[in-house]
Amino acid sequence: MTKEEFVDIVGLDEEAIVFEDWDVFSKGIIGTNEDATRVVYGYHKLVNALKEDYMKQDESLSEADAELMAIEWIDYNTLRSLPYIEEEHRPIIIFEVEETI
Repeated sequence: MTKEEFVDIVGLDEEAIVFEDWDVFSKGIIGTNEDATRVVYGYHKLVNALKEDYMKQDESLSEADAELMAIEWIDYNTLRSLPYIEEEHRPIIIFEVEETI
């Protein structure tokens, strides 16, 4: 699905912040808030999407190294920037918990 299709389907507010590169970070989307002014991302989904992208770009990277790089990038460049974005359209990042039985 393209970014334009996503925006149209969910009725996303045109001022909502969507992480770019769409092809990578769209894999981390888990929804929007109730009034579709904010995109909701899953932290682990973002990390996995970026890890996969790193491994595709550099086949010599181990999965562990790619995951560490992804975590560091998300934590430093994404999470730290959120307080500086207007709250009304700021992305929401959920730290989802995977249940194991």
